[in-house]
Amino acid sequence: MCVSAQNNIAGYEYWFNSDYSGRINQALTPAPEINLQTAIPTTCLQDGLNFFHLQFYDDSLQFSSPISNFFYKTKGSLSDTNKISAYRYWFNNNIFGADTVFISSAKETDISAVIDATALIDGLNAFHIQFMDEQEIWSVPLSQYFYKTLGHYINTYQYWFNTDFASAITDTIFPAQNADITTPIDASVLNDGLNIFHFRVKDEQNLWSSVISQFFFKTNMQTTDTSRINAYQFWFDNNFFDAVTENVFQEQCAFISASVDAASLSDGIHAFHIRFRDESGLWSSAISSFFFKNPSSGFYKCCEC
Repeated sequence: MCVSAQNNIAGYEYWFNSDYSGRINQALTPAPEINLQTAIPTTCLQDGLNFFHLQFYDDSLQFSSPISNFFYKTKGSLSDTNKISAYRYWFNNNIFGADTVFISSAKETDISAVIDATALIDGLNAFHIQFMDEQEIWSVPLSQYFYKTLGHYINTYQYWFNTDFASAITDTIFPAQNADITTPIDASVLNDGLNIFHFRVKDEQNLWSSVISQFFFKTNMQTTDTSRINAYQFWFDNNFFDAVTENVFQEQCAFISASVDAASLSDGIHAFHIRFRDESGLWSSAISSFFFKNPSSGFYKCCEC
C-alpha cells in the first residue's frame, strides 16, 4: 500500500471487526509518502468472514478516515487444489434437518444415492445440495424444484378442439399408470384449415395433468388416394403481390425447369420463393433460397420437384 500526504505520515493503526479497543498502533519514521508492506497475524480471529480496518496519522496526530475491507479467514490450504470432502442436502426450507455425508477428498465426485422423500407432502418441493471442501468452506447451494406424487393411476382423459372447451369430450379408462389411447376422433364439424387439438388426463385423486396442445391442418376429402400437384407459384424477395402462378399437368411429382425473368431486380443478393398447389387447392409451405444477381445476369433458372 502506497500512501502520500502534505503532512508527514507518522504512523498507522489497525483493528479487526468491531474490536477498536484492541487496535494495534505502529509508529513510522515521519515521511510525506510511505509504501506499507507488512505481515499482520490473524491467529486470534475465528474462521470465516472478518473485517480489517486501517487508518494513518500524521506528525500532528491527525487521523485519516479508516480504510475497511472484508476478507475470509480459512484454516489454511491442505493441498495445492481444494478438494470436496463432504456434501449435505435438505428439502424446502428445512436446512436444520440437512443430512451431511462425508466422502473421500477428491477434486471431483460422482454422487449416486437414493434419497428418502417419504416425509414430504405431495406436490411441489425444492431439493437443495451444497458441497464442502477440505477447509470446511461450503459452496453455494444448488437448488432444484420437483413434484412429488404417489403411484397415481390414470382413469380419465379429456380432449377438445380450439377454444371450444364447453364441448370437451371426457372418457374413462381402466386405471393404469401408463395408458395407450387409440381411438378415432370426429373432426367433421371443424372448419377446413388450421385447428388446435387439446388433450389432458386425470388420475384417481381427481388431479388433472397439464394440457397437451397440437396444431393440425384439416383438409377436404381428397379426390384421389394421393394428392397431385397442379400448379406452382413463385416470387422474389417480399414482393408476393407480383407472384407468378403457373398451372402444370397433375402429377405426384412435378419436374419444373424454366427461366425466370429477374431483369427488374437490382444487382446484389435476393431471395427466390416457390410453392406448390394440389388438386384440393391447398398450397405447400414456401421453399426459399438466396441468390446473387450480377450485371451480366437477367434470368434465374429454377428447378424444383
